[in-house]
Amino acid sequence: MRDEERVPPYNGEAERAVLGSVLLNNDCWGEVFANVNEEDFYVSANRIIFYGIYSLFEEGIPVDHVTLGNKLREQGKLDKIGGAIALSSLTDAVAAPSNVGHYANIVREASSIRRLIYCAQDVAVNGFKAEGIDSLSPSIEELIRAAQDLGKRRMPHNLLDIGGKVLENYRKAADGYRGIPFPWKTIDDMTAGAWPKTVTMFVARPSVGKTFVCIICGRHAWMKDKRVLIVSPEMSKDEIAERFFTIHSDVSYYNVITGQLPTVMEQKFVNTINGEVGKDGLWIMDSDDDLSPRGIDAAIRACNAELVAVDSIYDLHIKGDRRERAVEALGWMKRSCKELGYSSIGFAQQNRTAELSEKKGGGARLGTIALADEIGQDVHAVYALIQNKDDKDDKVMKFKNLKLRRGQYKKPEIKVHWDFDRMEFGEIEEEDEGNNYNDDIGF
Repeated sequence: MRDEERVPPYNGEAERAVLGSVLLNNDCWGEVFANVNEEDFYVSANRIIFYGIYSLFEEGIPVDHVTLGNKLREQGKLDKIGGAIALSSLTDAVAAPSNVGHYANIVREASSIRRLIYCAQDVAVNGFKAEGIDSLSPSIEELIRAAQDLGKRRMPHNLLDIGGKVLENYRKAADGYRGIPFPWKTIDDMTAGAWPKTVTMFVARPSVGKTFVCIICGRHAWMKDKRVLIVSPEMSKDEIAERFFTIHSDVSYYNVITGQLPTVMEQKFVNTINGEVGKDGLWIMDSDDDLSPRGIDAAIRACNAELVAVDSIYDLHIKGDRRERAVEALGWMKRSCKELGYSSIGFAQQNRTAELSEKKGGGARLGTIALADEIGQDVHAVYALIQNKDDKDDKVMKFKNLKLRRGQYKKPEIKVHWDFDRMEFGEIEEEDEGNNYNDDIGF
């Protein structure tokens, strides 16, 4: 490759994401300024924009498209970066402002590598014309400093420096902050809600009701003004919508699917559906959509989801057999929610050949849950949905807590109504019977 064809390493998208993050959230500036400076930006327009942002903060002026455009105009540099249109497109490069530290690290590392390259080139050039080693000393010392700087930037995080983030989370909790609310009080109290960047899993035997739990959780969060995306690889959008509106209307599910609603209930059903048309904040993807990790991530960014509920994680568009798909899906969920900052709940299945208990009414032994090892190790909370024959007759579902990484343990198991005639799925209040239960899954 000829010298003129060599382009020093840089990441223009990361540079724009850093700048766009500050425009979206001025609170990002402290983290940005602590990690990068003007010279770390390779693209000249981005260097100009960074200096404009710096100038505004120095003057105590809030930064947005208007104030930044005005500042660059005053500095005579607005046309050099492509005008106001270029500024308005900066935020398009931002997946999540909360990830600004990661964007800044990418920019800073590329800058460090460029500096190392330039210093090495300087040593090579001066070496050809050097009269002695002493004349090369300044160039060599600069190269050593550049190499040391790159090494420091590859160091892992100092745990003690994360104390500020711990205090920030504590103050949020002390001020009453909770994660995405669950529909059942005991689970909500145990977990303080589904916090951002965490994964909660529900597991059950086939046909027990995972999809209904998925919809109930999504609806509850949406009713609390959270932005929700439901991902359904198995059921169609129409089927999910039918179940949602049946719950939302509080009418009999069986009468809906058989077309036998009484006149009053039918009118209630119609009015409820018509009354929600045009509202925002609740989205659905099914197998007609791109259900690969990349496709779902794109949808999450597009709707800025706060909660993502993924039904049947083993059926996402991922290569491999069912178990391999489920393992890969779990890995994607962990990475994605951390990167994009949302709360995630997923639904997996016990083996169809799960061993049944010999106790009255039957029921699955929890030790036969598919993916038990992966789920137990990789997520923040796991609940098993259990319904034996007696429970089904009594219209009851049990939620058994198998794991709680972050929260306060309260009950090993809760009971909820599971009544599709009255569409009642609330928690059943019971006296605490203590913790004498046998869990045969050793997480």
